[in-house]
Amino acid sequence: LFIGISIPEQARFAGVAALAALFYASGLVIHSRKKALRPAAVAFTGTGLALIPVVGLAFYTLILPDPVLAWLITSVAGTAAFAYAAARLESRVVSYLALTFLLSTALASGATLRSGIVWYFICTVLLATLISLAAIRKPGWLLNIYLEAFVTSHRFLVPATAAAAVLTAPDLGAGPLALLFLAFAAYYGVLLWQGPQNQALLHSYGLRSAATAGFAILTFRLTDSWQATLLAAAVLLGAQTGLLFIGRERYLQSAAGADLPGTA
Repeated sequence: LFIGISIPEQARFAGVAALAALFYASGLVIHSRKKALRPAAVAFTGTGLALIPVVGLAFYTLILPDPVLAWLITSVAGTAAFAYAAARLESRVVSYLALTFLLSTALASGATLRSGIVWYFICTVLLATLISLAAIRKPGWLLNIYLEAFVTSHRFLVPATAAAAVLTAPDLGAGPLALLFLAFAAYYGVLLWQGPQNQALLHSYGLRSAATAGFAILTFRLTDSWQATLLAAAVLLGAQTGLLFIGRERYLQSAAGADLPGTA
């Protein structure tokens, strides 16, 4: 209604934005003050959150005729709004829905930088690494239900990103692919260093395979030689074997406690 009405463009956008903000804010206020009305408050806030893409469309149509920049601004605003609402409402549903806006922000930032999908891959993995590290070093942060959802979901999203990177490897190129796999290695290194002990073996597999692939691909990027790439991979595998032999007792203890099918 506001987008199509015959009033100045700025007024139309202001009407759409004000409507979304009114639903969002009123729901949060009611939720904090009236316990009996909390289901209605969640519905109000949810309506405001659902209107964020509409506000973004109005922003692009009426204010900023740059689709990529409008997408980025809308995604950043939506991520902040969803994260705050998830913490205030203590809703897991809102927390996991907020991740869609976070992933949209990564995609939009890649489009803004003209880096394509590789920036999305690298951005989401590095962000997962930093937040996982922060959550591990300061466990109290996980009282924020949004961060808890983020850390939990990326246990699955990072391997899925790795699979997508392998499938799109010809389009990514050797350099970005090497950087991406080194980012995977950093993520699993953080989890292996301070993550759950019962998943240490799984994180060890992730770290070793990602680091081997990353450095081997980087060697190919620098030398453009398959012989040098195979040699680098052999050296890396040999170094891993030696380190595993030296620390075999600790490794076997981790394997015995690993939460993997077929392990005790």
